[in-house]
Amino acid sequence: MPTDAELLAKFNITAQYTKYVPEDQKKPWIGALVDDVLQKHGHLFFGEPHVNGAMLKTYQMLSQNPDIFTAAAKNGARHLVLEFPDALQRHLDDYASHKTSRDDLHYYLFQNPFTHFTTFWLAGEAETQFRRDFIQTVDNALAAGLSVHFADVSWKTFLSAVPQEFLDLRDTLTARHKEEKSPLSLLEYMAAFDKSLPPEEQQRLLKVLSDFEKVKRANRMDDTAQYNYLRSRIPAGEGMIGVVGMSHFDDSAGKDAGINSWLRREGAKVATIEIYDGSNTQAYVAESYAATGQLKRIQPDYTIFLEEDALLAKDGKTASRPSSAFPAGGSLPKPPLQDRC
Repeated sequence: MPTDAELLAKFNITAQYTKYVPEDQKKPWIGALVDDVLQKHGHLFFGEPHVNGAMLKTYQMLSQNPDIFTAAAKNGARHLVLEFPDALQRHLDDYASHKTSRDDLHYYLFQNPFTHFTTFWLAGEAETQFRRDFIQTVDNALAAGLSVHFADVSWKTFLSAVPQEFLDLRDTLTARHKEEKSPLSLLEYMAAFDKSLPPEEQQRLLKVLSDFEKVKRANRMDDTAQYNYLRSRIPAGEGMIGVVGMSHFDDSAGKDAGINSWLRREGAKVATIEIYDGSNTQAYVAESYAATGQLKRIQPDYTIFLEEDALLAKDGKTASRPSSAFPAGGSLPKPPLQDRC
């Protein structure tokens, strides 16, 4: 079974994206697609795979196409839901109510020494640009009349979770390092210990970590707490659009507890759109899922390849891109929201 590092190398993509090349992501057809989809659905979620700068490129798309949000509002969506720490919501609320400035929001979200957003998937210039595009996305949503919700309620637990055996081993090695007064740094001491283990013990520890990561990922993809949080803020019957890691809605973890599944249990019609930079990254994701024994149990309604300017339908075949979100002669008549839920 190939490791993730081997798959990244095979497809020549990176887990942590650092470069930034200005990209023109102005694509009016995506706003038109949102318009078409929300004529038939109560909610719409975009999902991206995090790798190869997909997070940055998705927010570039959202920041450069404000018609995505005007199309959503036109069709009754009143809320934008983002996979972003809920602990930072109060700073967003202050900004939305004009109590603080745009610079203040940037500081509290990304620079505040007490708590701020960090990501494993972006660094350097790419992370700097993501911050700008993220706030512009918020501005686009607010300008269209949407409320914005930071709905990641499990981020802290997910980031801090480590197998107990590894915590115990860390404590043992830390104490031993001090007792021996080793000239090595603690990290060097731990690395040397790892290399000294018999191959079979190294493999056993790798399996412990791998099994733990699978359980942790499955728990991370359980959006029960997120759903309850959103329902405490958003009345039933009010449409939403959202942006999440795509594994939250494809049920590849096998728990059928993504936010889209929870909304469908209400009887709502929920559309999903996967966003990739290109088809090569999609191929990596498919092989990565296969290598870990996972599969997409819920296929997206559409798939977008930003660099190829392409749209695929649910069956994987190329789909025609809609041409205009706001046809000449006025908006198309829309059914009542409850009929689309």
